[in-house]
Amino acid sequence: MPFVLCEGIPRYYFESVMRRHPIFDELDAALAGVVSSELVELAGSWLPATRRTYERSTQLGSGNGPFSDVIDWRWRGHLSCATPVVAVAFLVTANECFWSKSAPPEPQLEVAVSFHAYADYQQDRATFAASVGGAVLGAPVSWKNDPSACELGSSPLKMACVEAVAHTQDATAAVLLLPADAVKTGRHRLWRLRDTVASALPARSRQLMTRRRSGSLR
Repeated sequence: MPFVLCEGIPRYYFESVMRRHPIFDELDAALAGVVSSELVELAGSWLPATRRTYERSTQLGSGNGPFSDVIDWRWRGHLSCATPVVAVAFLVTANECFWSKSAPPEPQLEVAVSFHAYADYQQDRATFAASVGGAVLGAPVSWKNDPSACELGSSPLKMACVEAVAHTQDATAAVLLLPADAVKTGRHRLWRLRDTVASALPARSRQLMTRRRSGSLR
């Protein structure tokens, strides 16, 4: 069953707005049959938190009121598998796809999805952030303090496929999970896809999976 924030909201609504970058299909096709496609369980819960902030932008840094209370929403959970895994986290907006690699392989990866609300002078905006195994990405999105505007991905997720972790109308957080035997960890705890696996990937995907720790794609 999918983890749905608000019961009664039809799943097709979310599927109609979920963003998917072309490189996702490229990675899925190249890794199919080359990397193990085990299932990974996703579990967690939402934790709303109230904090106090300034009422107007002109107050920033002053330390003086008046103040206003805003609510931040955070989903905290984990991805669990029988074997250690790594992840590439993606965040897709209308104009860009940001990506970041997780820490070295672990049998369980911590996951967090959050909406960090702005002060009252920007009530219709929030920062949508997602982290997977230490890879953190974020982007501004429309926000009405209504958690039904977001849906989490279905559990279990499948390795070697780019799968949605959470999505709103403005952005989608996705993840590519890989088994430990498909990667090699080097200096500074940065992992890369093994050459025997990377050779099956097109140039753009191969560079993403074997070079830097993070980046973005237009």
